[in-house]
Amino acid sequence: MLATIQHLLNDKNIHNEIKIRTKNIYGIYKRLNEGHRLSDIHDLLALKIMVD
Repeated sequence: MLATIQHLLNDKNIHNEIKIRTKNIYGIYKRLNEGHRLSDIHDLLALKIMVD
């Protein structure tokens, strides 16, 4: 996904910066202790796309 987005933005000459964030293990542990299933946690990986 990252490569595809970068390619599209670069083809359009749109200056961009993309950062990847993964949920830390303690955050996952807390959610699981609250009764959530791993499949219910949707923010394990996030892309932040910044453009001018």
